[in-house]
Amino acid sequence: MTISTTELKIFRSQRNRDTADGGGAMAPTEVVDGELNNVFDDISSEDRVTGRVSVRKVFPGVFSNDTDRFFGAGLVVISPAIDPAVDVLLTRATGYDDERSDVVGQIESFMVPAGTLLWRLFNDHLQGTGSLTLFALSDAPSPDLGDTLFLQRRDDASIQEAMRIQEIVSRTTQTFVDELGTFQRDILVVQLSRPLKQRWDGTQVFRNTASFADLQTILRDSTVSAGAKYFGVKPITQDIAQGDLNLQVDNPFARIVPSTSAEVPVADQPASLAGVSFAPAGAENAITVNAGSLAFVAGTPKTVHIGGTVLPGSVAVSGTLEGEDNGGGTITFAGGDTGSVDYQTGAVTITRNTSGNVTVNLTATPAAAVQGSNLTVRILVTEQTRALNYIRTLRPLPAPGSLSVDYRALNNWFRLSDDGTGTLQGGQPGEGGGTINYATGTVTATLGALPDLDTSIIIRWGTPGIIRDGTTRLAFPTGRFSIDIPDVPFKPGSLLLSYDSGANTINLTSDAAGRIFEGVDQRGVYVPTNGSVTLNLPSDKWPDSGGQIDYTVDLDTEQQEAFQPTPAGQSDQITFTLANVPIEPGSVRLTWPVEVVVRGRLYTFEVNAWDDGGGGLLYDSGVSIPGAAVNYTTGEVSIQAAFEA
Repeated sequence: MTISTTELKIFRSQRNRDTADGGGAMAPTEVVDGELNNVFDDISSEDRVTGRVSVRKVFPGVFSNDTDRFFGAGLVVISPAIDPAVDVLLTRATGYDDERSDVVGQIESFMVPAGTLLWRLFNDHLQGTGSLTLFALSDAPSPDLGDTLFLQRRDDASIQEAMRIQEIVSRTTQTFVDELGTFQRDILVVQLSRPLKQRWDGTQVFRNTASFADLQTILRDSTVSAGAKYFGVKPITQDIAQGDLNLQVDNPFARIVPSTSAEVPVADQPASLAGVSFAPAGAENAITVNAGSLAFVAGTPKTVHIGGTVLPGSVAVSGTLEGEDNGGGTITFAGGDTGSVDYQTGAVTITRNTSGNVTVNLTATPAAAVQGSNLTVRILVTEQTRALNYIRTLRPLPAPGSLSVDYRALNNWFRLSDDGTGTLQGGQPGEGGGTINYATGTVTATLGALPDLDTSIIIRWGTPGIIRDGTTRLAFPTGRFSIDIPDVPFKPGSLLLSYDSGANTINLTSDAAGRIFEGVDQRGVYVPTNGSVTLNLPSDKWPDSGGQIDYTVDLDTEQQEAFQPTPAGQSDQITFTLANVPIEPGSVRLTWPVEVVVRGRLYTFEVNAWDDGGGGLLYDSGVSIPGAAVNYTTGEVSIQAAFEA
């Protein structure tokens, strides 16, 4: 006998309620189709204000009296909730008789403990407390609104509790007294999204870092971990056709737990995100400080002043202690000692794990620090530009330590920062990284996750052009003179000059950086795009009166053309013909502006396309442009100039 649809049924669990013991084994109560509130309760006005997670367990199956074989079925959410504030998700139970607390554990495991924070729990916190009071050194960064933190027992890591920060109440600096005298610590008070579930033992404010071993409670940051799989439904925003490989939805994510938001006013902050850039102001390791023998108390920091601004990455500690500056403000020592350096003031702070006298010597390179308005580049994230890796060449060139890359993924902003040595790194492992070439301005950023559509990737940097080291300027006892090379543009490094000076023939060469040399001595500079040459020659190397200067260059064969074709057809296809043929495969680059409407606002951004060497064209992201073609023989180019963002 055939199994009918009436024999496919869903039954409730033993305890159909939102309590810790909700769920359990299957109950004989059938979930009747079309009956209101037979699984979930109504949404109350309080739930609409504060939010709620309702977890109910059901048992689908075949309930038939015969022995016909059942070939399988699936359970899906067919339609999303009409209420936009409600999300409906399915997840698989952990066992036949598991309870709501087991499912909640899966949900909470989405966020797992990460690295230990610098903040410590100030005094004991009882069960039901709705805020945390913490203390740390003044350089400890404050957590952000909405961050999830973990309290964890030091002697038993399995005992932990997750908390979400709802508000930063205050951060103040207070003075404390111990047997060594007075010292200061920052006190931070944060409000939690819910009260604590259990008691957590804190401590009094202490000076000595060796006291960390006596902590009963550790405060940890959080990171994402896929604790469970959830299944839901999303409506499509564009029609689909047979054979389509991609579907378009408004947002692929669903809410599992209620989220909160609050306004945080920002005052007296520069809109340009001004940053500090450094440039060498003297010879390498020109500063030497012999601090002599210093008496250290375990856990108590001691500061040695270099005496001025220093170049990031140039500070070195020698003597009894051996340490190197990593360019990010941290000095690493062998044996667990810690150190930091303030590049603007030249203050080096060292904290040792043991007490005693040690000899400390410092060397550093002097530098100039300049704070100015930074430059920004915005990359709009669309279907065509969305990727994990982004490469951009910045002009003007970025100053070391001034660059950052901001992107948004899963509705959270992340920042990759330049450490001053050519490396980009995120605030936490897994957020991404990259490199910067300060000589060419090329930035390679690898994001930790795909950025959200219709958002922007923001590259910010400062320029060293406003600060120059006077020791690198050319200084000659005689005047300078200029000549113009008529054959332009020419390839950098190809310029050769020759002239007679007395009984000698002077031969000058050039490099790709725009400099002119006689042997190893620099004699001038040049600009390959306009042929401008400026020479500074000693009095015994001037050209003979009435003589001439001979030159040779290799012409740069790159050609640039501008077109204004008229799009034709429904696909906005345009066609134009390049003047100089035949064309070398792989040498064509196209740039054109495109207007895109995002959330009701009109944006104009630049689209770049590259010749793939096989007659096709690619977007900057590497995605092939449908219908685009390049004829290397005739120079005809056909491309769809418009696309939907």
